[in-house]
Amino acid sequence: GGYRVFARISNGTNTRYYYAPARVILTASGASETWIGPASGNWSGAVNWSGGAVPATGDSVAIYDSAVAITNDTKIAALNLAGGATLDLNQSDLIINYAGASPIAAIDGLLASGYDARAGIFSSVALNQPGYTALGDGEASDVLGLSGADTALFDGFTVDSTAVLIKFTYAGDANLDGVVSGDDYFQIDSAFPQQGHGWLNGDFNRDGVINGDDYFLIDGNFPAQGVPL
Repeated sequence: GGYRVFARISNGTNTRYYYAPARVILTASGASETWIGPASGNWSGAVNWSGGAVPATGDSVAIYDSAVAITNDTKIAALNLAGGATLDLNQSDLIINYAGASPIAAIDGLLASGYDARAGIFSSVALNQPGYTALGDGEASDVLGLSGADTALFDGFTVDSTAVLIKFTYAGDANLDGVVSGDDYFQIDSAFPQQGHGWLNGDFNRDGVINGDDYFLIDGNFPAQGVPL
């Protein structure tokens, strides 16, 4: 982030104070874009980033001790939230087109902490309509059936098999296509006996199990859903 430097200088008898004329910018190791903006701010403000530009599709992003909000569908290469940082997706989707090991476990944890609170990764819109909309996620390889060098479009972005997709959608939309349909019932019905974890398998309230609470969400939203999200 960006910090002001203040120094107290003393020889044991006399003391003087010094304020640096400009901010010191500290960037995260391995990140091409570090948030240097205020304690709360908009992702789309170029001045809020260490590179002087809004993160692009190939950027690794780090956010420390700040509450950042996204208002547009976004694709990046990596995301690191630390020091209590939060990311509000509002009604937007986020694609993390990673290289190397998948961050899906860490992303699941951040989404779980933000399911019913302003913590980790959350949607302020979903928090205002609990049980109706939520943030779902899954590997592109599972959601889109990609493998190897396959690619497909998601939200207008090209993704390959090594991407985590986070979508603002209806609670119960297991396959992230923006609607609750028979395909989603197939997902949860297939996973229920094995108790496979994750949104794609029907854990819509992110409590780590698939049970009647998840069926309550999908059953309630099937007739209540609006236009595809």
